[in-house]
Amino acid sequence: MRTLCGAGHRAQGALDLELRGRLLDLANEHRRFGYRQPFVVLRRKGEPSGINRIYRLYRQEGLTALIERRVKPEMIVSDNGTELSSDAILRWCSENRTE
Repeated sequence: MRTLCGAGHRAQGALDLELRGRLLDLANEHRRFGYRQPFVVLRRKGEPSGINRIYRLYRQEGLTALIERRVKPEMIVSDNGTELSSDAILRWCSENRTE
């Protein structure tokens, strides 16, 4: 039983490594993507991974840590859609002095 777990874990690691590469390729190709759009693209190409796994790998690769690597925006322009008028976005803008 121990061998099965070990072999499965190594196989999962190899799959994660391949999936990370595909995520990085998508992130470089489409710089405005968050983690959800690569999930949709990968799903359409037959990737069986769930959104939580994609999110975990995306975060581990540091693809949502843009402000740490680049300068934060001075202003965010929105069409006032619900995704950019939520309390979380408004709070973040206030805390980070972003219009």
